[in-house]
Amino acid sequence: MPYFKWKGKNIEGKIIRGEIIATDKNEAISKLSIKKIAVISVSPAPKDIYLPFVKKVKDIQLATITRQIGEMLKSGLTIDDALRIVAEQTTNKYLGEILYNIRDKIREGSSVSQAIRSYPHVFSETYVGIIKSSEQTGDMDMAFLRLADMLEKRVELKRKVKSSLIYPTILFVVAVV
Repeated sequence: MPYFKWKGKNIEGKIIRGEIIATDKNEAISKLSIKKIAVISVSPAPKDIYLPFVKKVKDIQLATITRQIGEMLKSGLTIDDALRIVAEQTTNKYLGEILYNIRDKIREGSSVSQAIRSYPHVFSETYVGIIKSSEQTGDMDMAFLRLADMLEKRVELKRKVKSSLIYPTILFVVAVV
């Protein structure tokens, strides 16, 4: 789904700007009016340049959206609504587009695991496998929450490894010099 840049006034009359995901300009305007924003202008946001060799989705972002989807499913929302809400709230445009594309594939009849399998550079085989097994057991909310825990632990482990390698690296550089 395309992004739109907008400019408007809030309830206090303060001019604010932002970006919103919508199918077209009219939908963007209606979404903003629901948020009680008086729209001044709406225009398509320029496309970001996508370089396939640059990883655009960080593990912490993936962990965050996974946890958000799990919590929304746990509270009773449908996967369709959860994906839409998280896609609209994420600050990573690329990730937002991926979530909207997954939502569209699910609406077309694909399972959640089939839809996320289309993005192997974002979702690992483990991620896809856990979602696939949760579809069969009907425990998708808990699967997303477990995945979020796993991803958060991976992020923490990477942080610890990096921080533990700093001192030896500095010593090596000083020794070489």
